[in-house]
Amino acid sequence: MRYHLMLSAMSIGALSAPAALAQQAVNPIPPSWKDGPPVAKALPHPGRPYREWEDPKVFEVNREAPRAALFNFESIAAAQRNQSSQSSLHQSLDGSWKFHWARNPSERPADFWKPGFDVSGWRDIKVPGIIEAQGYDRPYYVNEGYPFPMNQPLMPDDYAPVGSYRRSFDLSPEWQGKDIYLRFNGVGSAIYVWVNGKKVGYSESTKNPAEFKITDYLKPGSNSISVELYRFADGSYLEDQDMWRVSGFERAVELFAVPKAWVRDYFAKAGLANEYRDGTLDLTVDVAPGMAGQGSYSVEAVLSEDGRRVWSEQKPVTLGADTSGTASFTASLPGVKSWTAETPNLYDLMLIVRNGSGEVVSAVPGHVGFRDIAIRGGQLLVNGRPITVRGVNLHEHDPDTIKVVSEEELEARIRQMKAMNINAIRTSHYPQRSAFYDLTDKYGMYVVDENNIESHGYMSVGYQAKDPAKWMLGYKPEWQAAHMARMQALVERDKNHPSVIAWSLGNEAGGGPAFQAMYDWAKKRDQTRPVQYQAAGLKPPFTDMVVPFYPNQAMIADWAKEFPDTPVIMTEYAHMMGNSGGDIADLWDEIRAHPNTQGGFIWDWIDQGLNYHHPDGSLFWAYGGDPGPLMLVQGSDPQSLRGNFVANGMIGTDARPNPHAFEVRHTYQPAHFAAADDATKRIRVTNRFDFIDLDRFDITCTLLEDGIEQASCGRQNLAVPAHGSRDFELALPNFTPRPGAEYIARLALVSRADSLPMVPAGETVATDEIILPVKATAAPAARGGAVTLRQDESQWEITGPGYVARFDATNGQLISLRGKGGELIEAAPRPNFWRPVTDNDIGWGAQDKLSVWKEASLNRALSGFTATRQGDAVTVDVLQTVGDNVAWVRTRYRFVPSGNIVVTETIEDGRENLPVLPRFGWSMRLPRSYDQLHWYGRGPWESYADRKRGAMLGRYEGAVADQYYPYIRPQETGNKEDLRWMAITDADGNGLLIDGMRPFSGAALALDPMELDYDPLKPNRHGLDVKPEDFTTLTVDYAQMGVGGDNSWGAKPMDKYMLPFKRYSFTVRLRPLVAGDDPAAIARTAFPAE
Repeated sequence: MRYHLMLSAMSIGALSAPAALAQQAVNPIPPSWKDGPPVAKALPHPGRPYREWEDPKVFEVNREAPRAALFNFESIAAAQRNQSSQSSLHQSLDGSWKFHWARNPSERPADFWKPGFDVSGWRDIKVPGIIEAQGYDRPYYVNEGYPFPMNQPLMPDDYAPVGSYRRSFDLSPEWQGKDIYLRFNGVGSAIYVWVNGKKVGYSESTKNPAEFKITDYLKPGSNSISVELYRFADGSYLEDQDMWRVSGFERAVELFAVPKAWVRDYFAKAGLANEYRDGTLDLTVDVAPGMAGQGSYSVEAVLSEDGRRVWSEQKPVTLGADTSGTASFTASLPGVKSWTAETPNLYDLMLIVRNGSGEVVSAVPGHVGFRDIAIRGGQLLVNGRPITVRGVNLHEHDPDTIKVVSEEELEARIRQMKAMNINAIRTSHYPQRSAFYDLTDKYGMYVVDENNIESHGYMSVGYQAKDPAKWMLGYKPEWQAAHMARMQALVERDKNHPSVIAWSLGNEAGGGPAFQAMYDWAKKRDQTRPVQYQAAGLKPPFTDMVVPFYPNQAMIADWAKEFPDTPVIMTEYAHMMGNSGGDIADLWDEIRAHPNTQGGFIWDWIDQGLNYHHPDGSLFWAYGGDPGPLMLVQGSDPQSLRGNFVANGMIGTDARPNPHAFEVRHTYQPAHFAAADDATKRIRVTNRFDFIDLDRFDITCTLLEDGIEQASCGRQNLAVPAHGSRDFELALPNFTPRPGAEYIARLALVSRADSLPMVPAGETVATDEIILPVKATAAPAARGGAVTLRQDESQWEITGPGYVARFDATNGQLISLRGKGGELIEAAPRPNFWRPVTDNDIGWGAQDKLSVWKEASLNRALSGFTATRQGDAVTVDVLQTVGDNVAWVRTRYRFVPSGNIVVTETIEDGRENLPVLPRFGWSMRLPRSYDQLHWYGRGPWESYADRKRGAMLGRYEGAVADQYYPYIRPQETGNKEDLRWMAITDADGNGLLIDGMRPFSGAALALDPMELDYDPLKPNRHGLDVKPEDFTTLTVDYAQMGVGGDNSWGAKPMDKYMLPFKRYSFTVRLRPLVAGDDPAAIARTAFPAE
């Protein structure tokens, strides 16, 4: 049962992969790189003067000042449709361009922009499109540092690629007499632009728009545009984000014409007053003259709700030939519907410019959401109420196009986030494309909008050298204007979006006067939002909130006490690298215990793998260090060899939720059910929403017997206010408990049609389970026949009802167990203490620190073997030492007349100072024909000791081969927690039942788990390369340590989820199954007495 096939059964159909992620052809590797990729090897000579693309003081030439994202339509009707691509004033330059790639500036075609230069022999390239995704150069993965030698602000001479782009376009005759602008919505690292052979300008900053007025460069009819793109420029020193380092056009390129008078910018501050009941509007509109646009005009601002005008006002403006006019509006609107992430109520805004005759010259659509953001009493408040930030960090990433993400794909991701109960996004570590904010406004997501600044390499050097002012770029005067320009571009473009609740100055760039200047400017420009930053101490003077990184539970408690008057919101936490997500429920237990700890943003949303193919055509998800992509290593630290550090997502490269996503979904759920009394006759439901009542949902209850739904125990609608609780009676049906059965009440909060944006009716938004104190004593197992014991030289044979077992007395191994359906053992059971290390394990060195237990799993010596009859049963005792006499393991097999084989395994008498155990249990191999798994325990996805609240108790089944989850790098996978029983069968039902005296953990995989273990000599292995083998491996454990996840570079699982070495013992019973046997019925019988 594959995880993505389970989703519909679990009412999470919204999580299917968007069509936009369809695989494309593999990125070709240029033949000239067979001996290795081009890497900058030498520092440029520091004595030469800066070239323009190396001068930190030159980051734009002739670029228009930043402004809000908007479009001036030719009519009100066109503005109401709000499709700029259909406007006569818009022309897209997306599509095919001619392209040339050069290794460095000296090899570029320097005069390609001249009209007579012949580019007909150049190849075509797609725009928007990443160069490194279209057959040129390579993507680089760098966690911290740069894909070139650190020598700011200079660039290397030998390898600094330059892409040259050319295309032509026809100028519409309708655009004659109008000013025309060229806009690059995201391109980098740096570009020069020419139109018709005339140099227009220069721009840096990959994630901010670059707009140029090109009226004077155009001619009627056909025109040409040339762009020279530098992969590395001085601005690259400010874009040291942990991601793929690529270059190209990441977002659309477009032309637009403007009328004689047009709205260049506006700032709509929509707030609340009078106990947050009434709306306030402070609107400033900047009207600019187009060609021959001087004169008198009027600006009308219209606010509508569902097509009904609720307010309007008109103001005059006078424009000079080169001077703009400003119209200012203020309004008070009683009884507005406020905007929150739970209730994203929007009002349509229309700005209409008319000439002196009253004719419409321009119309600009927009929207506003009335809301108030404040910090009071140590809490972040929206509309006067403290909010809970159930957030995630979001990189722009696509496995085929790398950094080109469509609007359709963005909407699909927000839909997935809604299904995962996420309500907040941090745009790590740069602003998203502008359409993203329209979606978060519409569907309801709180956004922390982050500036495109990270100079991690210099921050690290500054802290290591204990001299921040010498190294960090924020301290250097020549870099201050570049920092400020990026901050201004962020705020100006996104200032009108109600979903943006805070500005972020950037990420991991240290401190310095540049950050204080950005903070001061942002607070002056926009008094409606807080500003945050995290990389210059917990509470520098240029942050309004404490926004730390990667806490454990104790740190959250400490910060709550240390900063009682400040909101504490984790800007990054719960590192989702590989098999991770442990501890997150415990972190939130702590977060909910303090009023000023208000949540955080998980790192991060999507695994940044790339769709690559092996020579045989099979797909694998590439990461740093693979043959195609290149990971650059900055030092000898083993951590720097972890190229899959680029993959830390809640969802996988293919957009399927990783198993830990469901733990997040449960942790973030906006309602909680618990028993209100010891008898569990009353249930307490807690509303964790911040604004809405639970009366817009249904509460359902289902009675389960041994994991199977039996009956409804109520469906009701309860009014429970936000942050409130209410008790209600559990309406259990009358029933007689079956002997030995377990009963569970599964409670759920179920959506109606209009409960939440993007959430259809019938979706389970929250669910919890309560084990009911209803139990009838289990009946003893029926006697099936006699048990006999026979010795044949070195082998002992035990024959019981439905089976024959054989032991090899020379090594104590159970070498055969034959049931009526055939042989069940391919490799004998053996003590097992090791798990394939996870990425988090590697982070704290478990592969070395705990290696004694790997050796103990592989090597053992027999110290004692006895087989005796005890009454009507046979007992076999096996005593072994494991590893290099690390510990003693005793295994007892009791063969009883019921047909059960009771197995008790005990570890004791170990060496002193042994490390924690990764796991304690045993494993064995079954023949391949036993390829079906059935279990009663947590599921349907894998679960672990510290990551199991989101896996509900129930009856599940699936193919053994499908229990393996393909993390981008192979590692521990497939575990099931709180197993009551599990059964491995063939297609007919023959097989083996494993039933616990107490809940246990276990797994069944169609491979040897040791093959998933980390090999430092082969670090770049791929989860999709792992194929089923010709056997089934069964693991049965007392326990396995947690997977952890506070971070992936040193944090261990919490102590309570570790297995410190001591005496452990656990008991299960085995039962060979034949077709027609009911494992659940057998498991309900009582364990035989000793």
